[in-house]
Amino acid sequence: MRTRCFLPSGAWPTGPEIRLSGREAHHLTRVLRVRKGDIVICFDGCGMEAEAVVQEITTKGSLLKMGLARQIPASPWLVSLGVAVPGQGKLDERS
Repeated sequence: MRTRCFLPSGAWPTGPEIRLSGREAHHLTRVLRVRKGDIVICFDGCGMEAEAVVQEITTKGSLLKMGLARQIPASPWLVSLGVAVPGQGKLDERS
């Protein structure tokens, strides 16, 4: 399974490369532990997806070379989520 990397819609690259910095770069390199040459799947949560190759990792960020972007169709299934709320104030935040 390939590593997946979230790119916010506003950050989706218009060119062949994207430089990640800050929290995105930290998550990619320190949490997901990708290395130079690894292939990651970038997605924006709105249906856009593209493979990218990690070109460079520095202390300032990571450089990804993007492949061809594609639009993934929406799922035909409707998902509903149910949550049981605990009673007696157990959900309240306390310091």
